[in-house]
Formats: sequence, structure tokens, C-alpha cells
Amino acid sequence: QLHLHLPPASLSTPLSRVASPSPAARSSERARESSSRAEELCSSRPPTTMGFWVTTLIFLIAGVAASLFTLLCCNRGPSTNLFHLTLVTTAIICCWMMYAIVYLAQMKPLINPILSGE
Repeated sequence: QLHLHLPPASLSTPLSRVASPSPAARSSERARESSSRAEELCSSRPPTTMGFWVTTLIFLIAGVAASLFTLLCCNRGPSTNLFHLTLVTTAIICCWMMYAIVYLAQMKPLINPILSGE
């Protein structure tokens, strides 16, 4: 970053004596501007955590429905019922975890988007 802190007396110096930023400083300025534009775009959006909790509730309801369906339709004894419930519960939890990881990874990305300077 290039910061020029000039005292008030030096405001009358000719522009030829003021240091111009190097190409590296200009590219870092452009990168900072594009990241600030990306932050503005992200901050202008409404919070979307409600969608996460609604979908989590849908997964919970689907898990309860699948468990009841398994108990009612595949009733073959206590050992087999427990095995079926374990499979259904594991499947629902794995699907929800995949959804949650993908959703939450989009909220705090590791790599910020780079906007073109159009």
C-alpha cells in the first residue's frame, strides 16, 4: 500500500516531485477495489440463514417420515427394525451434512471472487 502523508506546507510542491505509485501498487489498489466491491455486493444481500434452518427442518421431517415408513412397512422383528432405522437415520444425517457443508461453505468462501474492472 502506498500512503502519502504530506504536511500542509508541501501542498505547493509541483506534481512532478510527488511519487507516482508503482505498477505493483496500482495492481494491489485494483485488487483492493474489486474485493471491496465484492464485499459491498455481499453485504447488500439480505441474510439467508433462514433458508438453512428451513431446509434443516425439512430434513428433520423427512427423517421422521422415513423412520415411520420403515417401521410400518418393513416390520420384520426387533433386530431387523433396528438395523433399518439405523440405515435410514444414517442416510438422512449424511444427506443433511452434505447439504450443510455445501451451504455453509458458500457463506464464508476460502477464495474470494475477483471481479473484472469493466
